[in-house]
Amino acid sequence: MAVVDSDRCRVGFGHLHEDDPMLQRHWALPLRRGVVLILVLMLLTPFAGVGSSFALYAQATATSARFHREAESIIQPDIDPELLLA
Repeated sequence: MAVVDSDRCRVGFGHLHEDDPMLQRHWALPLRRGVVLILVLMLLTPFAGVGSSFALYAQATATSARFHREAESIIQPDIDPELLLA
């Protein structure tokens, strides 16, 4: 049988009175927001590390490829060296 107490609850089991300080969870919302923020930051940190590592590796590879391309091409002067010294 359900207990009926007009100061604490209405008829039923789950409807609690809002003015009871023992039943209020005024601390739960800010704590939950803080936990969500920390969780999001913890998940974003590895992605930022992987992204910056990829960017640095791609830049180093592009520089290496440019140096290799420039080393393979033969640079010839526009004017014959014999003509310059004559």
